[in-house]
Amino acid sequence: RSLRIWGAGSFDNDAAMTWVEGLEDTDDLGHVEEALDEVLRMEDVGDIPPSASSARAIAAAETVAALSLKPAESLPEEVRQWCFDNTNHDLAEAQPKALQALGVILQESALRDAFEDTSAAEDWETEIEALCDRLRGA
Repeated sequence: RSLRIWGAGSFDNDAAMTWVEGLEDTDDLGHVEEALDEVLRMEDVGDIPPSASSARAIAAAETVAALSLKPAESLPEEVRQWCFDNTNHDLAEAQPKALQALGVILQESALRDAFEDTSAAEDWETEIEALCDRLRGA
């Protein structure tokens, strides 16, 4: 089943929104780190992350940025609320992991390929780069 994408934003696809539902059922960073680790594991073995994995990792990275008090304007209300309720997380591991996963996705991923030949390609890349800047605290 292919990923349904309706925009260039981090949450403009069904995999990201399904991931958000899972986030609401947890109160630790496990769900966030799992999504990031999935992409990083694929990179380790030389596999290209599929669209859904990439979309989940981007949503997870957005959550890390929001926990770092650099939320996206388009952050879903559920994620905003979760971050508000879970402010006490140590992001020392999650932050570099999020940046690394985004680097993989930007370089080579099925999600990148999905956008490559569309009019939204530039918007998507700009979104991800802006997220990286927010994660770096720029």
